[in-house]
Amino acid sequence: MADLISEIMGMASPAIIDKVAASFGISGAAATSLLGAAVPGVMGALINKGSTPGGAKDVLSQLANATPNLSSALVGGNIGSMATQGSSMLSSLIGNSGVSTLSNAIATNAGVPAAAGASIMGLASQMVMSGLSKYAAGLDGAGLSRLLLGQKESVQHMLPAGLGSILGMSGRAGVPNMAASVVRSATSSASSAASTAATNLRSEGSKAQVSMPDDGAGGMSWLKYAIPVAVIALGAWYFFGMRGTDDLHMAKPTATATTTTATPPAAANTMVADVDVSKNLTGALGDVSAALGGVTDVASAQAALPKLQSAGTTITTITGLADKFSPEQKASVAGLINNSLPGITAAAVKIESIAGVGDILKPVLDGLINSLGTMK
Repeated sequence: MADLISEIMGMASPAIIDKVAASFGISGAAATSLLGAAVPGVMGALINKGSTPGGAKDVLSQLANATPNLSSALVGGNIGSMATQGSSMLSSLIGNSGVSTLSNAIATNAGVPAAAGASIMGLASQMVMSGLSKYAAGLDGAGLSRLLLGQKESVQHMLPAGLGSILGMSGRAGVPNMAASVVRSATSSASSAASTAATNLRSEGSKAQVSMPDDGAGGMSWLKYAIPVAVIALGAWYFFGMRGTDDLHMAKPTATATTTTATPPAAANTMVADVDVSKNLTGALGDVSAALGGVTDVASAQAALPKLQSAGTTITTITGLADKFSPEQKASVAGLINNSLPGITAAAVKIESIAGVGDILKPVLDGLINSLGTMK
C-alpha cells in the first residue's frame, strides 16, 4: 500500500510553501508546520468518515470533485480559492463544527490566527482529496474503506497529540517522531538507490563510466517527495515538538464519543432576568454531553434528539440574555463554555461520521455549538 501522506506532502514544494505563506499572511515556517499537521488531520477525518458504508459513499462523492493534478494547479492557480473549495468539501463530510475544531487546533499550536489555520485546513483538504482520488478510481465504498484503513497507521504516526485526541486516534506526544519517520523513509529510499547503483557498478565491471538514470526513469526520483516531506516534518517539529500540545485543552472522545467535562464553580450571582444562567447552562451542557455519549447508531441518535433539542432551547434563551450580562457573569459563562465546548465539538464530529446519524443530529448540533461560540 502506498504511503499517501508522504506522497501528498510531496506536493508542497518550497515554491508552493512560499506561495501559500504569501497568500495567507504567515511565515514559510508556519505554513510548513500547519500543512504538516493538517494533511494527516484531514486524512484521519476521512478514515473516520469512511469507516461506515454511508460515510464511504459520501467520501467517494466528494472525490469526484477533486482536482486531478493539483500540483500544477497550485503553481498557476489561486491558492485562496482552492482553500475555500477544499473547506467546502471537508465541511460536507464532517460538518462546519468539525472543520473549525481541527483548524483551530493547528492554528493554536502554530501561534497563527484562526483564519490562517482554516485556510490551511481547506488547502490540505484539496491536497488529500487529489492524492486520494488517484488511488480510489474504480473503487466502491468497501474498497475505499479498505484503502483509507490502510493509511491509519501512517496517520497515527504523523498526527500531533491534540489532533489525535480530537479524531479518536493515538496521536503522539510530540512531532519529532514525525520528522524521524520521514528521515527513516528518506534514508531507506537512499539506501535502496545506493544499493541499486552499487549492484549496477559491480555488474558493469570494467566499464569506465556508469550512467545514472535521470529523474524520470527512477534513480533519484525519490528526492522530489523526500525533500519537501522532510522540510514539512522539520517545520512541524519546531512548532509542535518544541511548543508542545498542552495548550489545546481538548477532551479526548472515547469509542462511543463519551465526553467528560469538569465545570468550574459558579459565580456567586448569575441571575439575569429571573434566570439562573450558571445553573441552567451547566445543566444544558451536562445534558448535551450525556446525550452525545449514548449515540452509537440511528436509533440512539433519535432517542437523544429530544434532550439535545431541549438543551438547545435553554442555550438559545441564555444567548438572548447575553447583552445583559455583567463582566463577572460574562467571565463565568465563558469559563463554563470554554471548559465544555471542545469536548462537545469533538464528540459531535465523531458521531456525525456514523451512517445516518448526521442527518438526524447535525442541524441541532450546529445551532447549539454556534450559539455557545457566541458567548465564549
